[in-house]
Amino acid sequence: MADSGVACAVPEMELLKGKTFPPVSQTYGERDCILYALGLGIGNDPCNVEQLRFVQGSRISVLPTMAAVLASPGEWMRDPSLGIKWERLVALSHHLDIFRPIPSAGTVHSLVKITDVFDRGQARGALIRWQRELIDTSTQECLAILSGQALARDNGGFGGRAAPVVVRDTEPDGPPQIRFRWTTLEMQALLYRLSGDLNPLHSDPGVAKAAGFEKPILHGLCSLGVACFAIVSTVCQGDTAAIKQISARYTGVVYPGETLEVQIWNDGPNVRFRCRVEERDSVVLNGGTVQRLVLQ
Repeated sequence: MADSGVACAVPEMELLKGKTFPPVSQTYGERDCILYALGLGIGNDPCNVEQLRFVQGSRISVLPTMAAVLASPGEWMRDPSLGIKWERLVALSHHLDIFRPIPSAGTVHSLVKITDVFDRGQARGALIRWQRELIDTSTQECLAILSGQALARDNGGFGGRAAPVVVRDTEPDGPPQIRFRWTTLEMQALLYRLSGDLNPLHSDPGVAKAAGFEKPILHGLCSLGVACFAIVSTVCQGDTAAIKQISARYTGVVYPGETLEVQIWNDGPNVRFRCRVEERDSVVLNGGTVQRLVLQ
């Protein structure tokens, strides 16, 4: 191809498939676990025993979704060499497989790999799939695998493969058996970002407005963490080790200060859930699934 002298931002998008990134290591302790819990809003009722065990005491409880922030590679999609227009990037879904309970202290490292890139067309963006393994360095065992999908809204039209047709899960039958209400804090995103995701979309009003939002939005993984806490507290009777898999699609945004209702359908080892914002009657997490251990 002749060199036109003009840099082209998107033809190499499909070449991102299979790209790996240098491992990221983190040594963490109970303080980090407490900070993560506070970032979800846990502790907003300082007399609630179920909340307090995540933020104080001699043995801190750790939610399995903390695996999503440990040894975080940060804003790796903002790397200019990738050609992704990060200002227009939105998370579509996350899927977390948990193989071992997350310790309250230790050293871990993570490995990120882009598993696929699809072209949805110039007006619809590029679909990026990625995966991150979390490894316990003391045992070399895999603690968890986080898989995600993101839409690069301004990176479509590069002539790549079309995205596969996704068959959505059927809606749960009947009304939810459990409704878990959770009011987020106005400063929620500012707290949650201290666990690793410093994307200014969640903290800078100017960046949020440029991306099409009225103000900074809450991290999708924060909402997923709230849903996990709701399921641990209700369906799992507080047993954090019972959760083996949790996933959901992001179908809307949460503005810090809004109230979430986690709707839960419990069917033994299979739990389904969704999350809606009460103030706007907007479903923000949908197609949520959890696999859990059921004691006989």
